[in-house]
Amino acid sequence: MKKLRLQKRLAYVAVAASFGFIAACASSTKPVDNVSVKPTTDDYVAKFDDGKESSADRAGRQEAREEASKPAASGEGTAREVQGGRGSRAGGGKFNEGELKALADYYAQEAYTYYREANYDKARALANDALDMDPGNVKAAQVRDDVERVLGLSRGESSNVARARSNEDQALRAEAIYEIDAGLDRADRLMRDGEYNKAIAELEKVLDVIRWTGYMLDTEAKEREARLMIEEARQKREEARVKDYVTTQEQERRIRELEMQEELDRYREQIRSLYSKAKELFDRREYGETITVLNQILREDPYNAEVARLKNIARDLERGKADRDTWEAFNQNWKQVMAQIVHTNVFPKSTVELPDYEDWQRTEQRADRLERSRKTPLSKEDLAVRSALETVDLLLSFEEQTLDDVIKKLKADGKINILRARDVPGETPVTIDVGRVKLRQALNLICDSIELSWRVENGAVIIGAKGSDEGRNVARRVFNVADLLVNLRTFKGDEPRLRTDANDTDRFTQDQDRPEADPLTIEDLQGVIEESIDPDSWSKEGHGISTRQQELIILNNPDNIEKVAQLLNDLRRSQGLTVSVESRFITIRDDFLEDIGLDFRGVGGSPQIPAPGNPPVPAALDDIQFGNNANPAGPGGTGNDAGFFFQDMPPSGNVRIDQRARVENLFDKALGGTRGGFGLTNSGGASFQLAFVDNPEINAIIRAVRKRERATLLTAPRITVHNTQRAHVSVLNEVAYISDFNTSQATGIAVADPVVSIIRDGIVLDVRPTVSADRRYITLELRPTLALLLRPIPTFVTSLGVGSPVAIQTPQLTLQRIRTTVTVPDGGSFVIGGMRTMSETDVESGIPILSDLPLIGSLFKRKGKSTVRQDIIIVVTARIIDLEEEIERDRPSGETAPRDR
Repeated sequence: MKKLRLQKRLAYVAVAASFGFIAACASSTKPVDNVSVKPTTDDYVAKFDDGKESSADRAGRQEAREEASKPAASGEGTAREVQGGRGSRAGGGKFNEGELKALADYYAQEAYTYYREANYDKARALANDALDMDPGNVKAAQVRDDVERVLGLSRGESSNVARARSNEDQALRAEAIYEIDAGLDRADRLMRDGEYNKAIAELEKVLDVIRWTGYMLDTEAKEREARLMIEEARQKREEARVKDYVTTQEQERRIRELEMQEELDRYREQIRSLYSKAKELFDRREYGETITVLNQILREDPYNAEVARLKNIARDLERGKADRDTWEAFNQNWKQVMAQIVHTNVFPKSTVELPDYEDWQRTEQRADRLERSRKTPLSKEDLAVRSALETVDLLLSFEEQTLDDVIKKLKADGKINILRARDVPGETPVTIDVGRVKLRQALNLICDSIELSWRVENGAVIIGAKGSDEGRNVARRVFNVADLLVNLRTFKGDEPRLRTDANDTDRFTQDQDRPEADPLTIEDLQGVIEESIDPDSWSKEGHGISTRQQELIILNNPDNIEKVAQLLNDLRRSQGLTVSVESRFITIRDDFLEDIGLDFRGVGGSPQIPAPGNPPVPAALDDIQFGNNANPAGPGGTGNDAGFFFQDMPPSGNVRIDQRARVENLFDKALGGTRGGFGLTNSGGASFQLAFVDNPEINAIIRAVRKRERATLLTAPRITVHNTQRAHVSVLNEVAYISDFNTSQATGIAVADPVVSIIRDGIVLDVRPTVSADRRYITLELRPTLALLLRPIPTFVTSLGVGSPVAIQTPQLTLQRIRTTVTVPDGGSFVIGGMRTMSETDVESGIPILSDLPLIGSLFKRKGKSTVRQDIIIVVTARIIDLEEEIERDRPSGETAPRDR
């Protein structure tokens, strides 16, 4: 296509000069000698070369112009030369007859086109050129006549045109010769530089020039030279191509060899690296990883016997290591389980045992992620604006200043964007004097004073008319309120009771329970929010509250949503309070007992008559019941053995004198005693026996005991309960006893069926705390109860009339309880009740008159003393537990440790 365009251009050049000069002659009557070459001719000739024009080319072209501007030597026109050259193209590249006619037809058609466009000069020039090539062209003659008729021209001007055309032909010939020589030179340089394709292209252009200018020049030598150069260029191009191919193949071969060598080196390096890694793992006894690496080597080198042997060794060691690891893991887990068991036996030192700091950090992060997922995400710009609203302090004082001036001042102080809506006049006067406030408060006060509203949108505060933000700037947030809907149930304690009749009637009046409050529902919570936070906003378009199970879905502006969040947090802080209540039942005892006495007893048993010559044998008393020998050990004492014995028995064996005596000092009631498992008795102490063995025989028993006891009994139940919730803690023992018998007759025999009842003793702490609004005091509704069962349970035996006697138990229960309401400070203690008891007992038993004798009177009497002092105190301690406060207190280094609870 490029060659075709070049050929067309050369064809146009052949007649371009004639067109220009014909037009010039048509518009001027000056002689031909003064006509110069028109610049348009250079434009056509300049198109012969597609490449850059060198300085030599430009110089040659200038010489051609100068040559062409000289007057023609003869008066023959260009068209004549064209016609004269028709017959001479057969052997040297000239135009033949058919080509000239075809070119004439083309110019005639172009002339007709310009004629219709009223471009008569170009139409006349093209028609004349067509007639020069083909004088018999009817269409060209018709166009020429029509144009000359329109222009009013005569045919006498043709001589001037011929001379101008002759001069133009000389210029064209000089230009063509220059282009041919320049093309050959450029092709030669390109061939020397090895750019054969460009040289061939340049030579093709030269041949085109020769072909299209052959009718005016003798260029056979130039054409032959150009063709020889083309052949040479093609031959050298082929040689260069072959050489390049061979060189390329050699380079590719070398590259392949290098790539193969590099691949081999990489493979060897990979094997060495894997082998080193396997050795390192083997040295660290990581046999499983070693086997994995060795398998990678075997996949690359399956026949490596050394690697296979190492793999077998590593597998054997891995099995042994697995056994050892299993055993070590078992031992480690065993130790951990034992440590956990020991840890569970550690008593807590405070009421609240918080988790580890790291665990709590993960808990807080989980809560933060959940909270962020429920929020409508805000842009960074909106977050920055809202942060400035809460943190920036400014002086709010304006006196008759316009709204625009106020906005500028707020923008400068807050360093945020504040815009005024179009419908709000900037000249609105603002007068307000409050002092230093937060930026948010300043906006609220200013907008309220001039009945405007503001909102945060697209990273700026926009001040607009009242209600202008309706349906806009709506955010969504989901709140989980399950913790606020928890119904705090009442847990009433079941106390030990004392019965007075068979109907199980309680001795004490039952407490009147307060009715439980209705639980808070999600609808109630929704109503609280709508009534307390901007009530008018919930009816706006796009605003509202919807519920789903135990979640609130809030649609409102971000400020109101933050207020809802603050309200819910306040409710949680008040409801999340717990109170730890400890009730201490303290029993303090101080007992004293002393018992000193002397008895004459313990001599002999039944009377016996000794053999002749033997001394008398002591005998027991047989008439201490006033002659009732059937029961000598009746209520007269603890036995019937004598303390003084004298017997006069002659050798004949007849007893003449038999004297016996016993002195035992008894108390009608036991001295001291136990109550509720506590107390002193007169058992133990020192006992001495003095005996005079002869006739008479005397035996004295001296007893002396002194005891002192000081005891403190503490029973301290503790319970942690929600604020305003009633709860209890019970530590009770259940004891079964036989309270009665049911009888039935079977074949005349009464059968006793025992009735087993249950009695409980222990302690019950029933409490309802109420924390004051300032969280400084706690009002406690207390119901502590302490019941002590006397053990062993007293038993008596009775008869059913027929059959064997039966034993019935009568338990004795000591019950201590208080019903009261007190107010104590947080962490303080309060004595809510108590009871003090004291008893002193002095007992003396002896023989009248003898016991009063000085010195020897102590030989005939017994003295006892018992003192019992007891104080029962009930102390209540209450502490408020705020989990947020406890967590803030229990922080790592540098923060306050949790207080000891």
